[in-house]
Amino acid sequence: EFWAYAPDETLSPDELILEKYQGIRPAPGYPAQPDHTEKATLFELLDAENTAGVKLTESYAMWPGSSVSGLYLANPESYYFGVGKIERDQVEDYAARKGMSVAETERWLAPILNYIPAQVEVAAKTAAGGATFVATPANDAQAADLAVHPAGCTCAVHQAWRRKVARS
Repeated sequence: EFWAYAPDETLSPDELILEKYQGIRPAPGYPAQPDHTEKATLFELLDAENTAGVKLTESYAMWPGSSVSGLYLANPESYYFGVGKIERDQVEDYAARKGMSVAETERWLAPILNYIPAQVEVAAKTAAGGATFVATPANDAQAADLAVHPAGCTCAVHQAWRRKVARS
């Protein structure tokens, strides 16, 4: 009835958990929807705290921990996908649309950045009088660029650096 293309699909709770249904359920924080902050939008639309008793933590984790969320796409031809690495111009555009700072957006999207977030102030000044920052492409990473990243980071910069080290 709700899926509209599989009216005879009657699945047990265990089959639902094992995702035996047709269609997909990409969830915030996974490759198809890497931005955890979108959970806030979902929770607001569903009034999740009042209707289901599920809360979001400061880091957008769901409490209780056994909670799940996602976008259910009911189409027999749907399939899972992953968002590729993104560049600074894409982050700037996304940040503007979300009403977030670029730095905050970079923090939430760190695993899919294809550059090192700006670290060095350049002598040139913008027309507004602010400092201009330069982002280093991931493939141009140097050992010093990695010092600003947390241990165990798996961003594009670290992956490119590990490949570079492995080749030498």
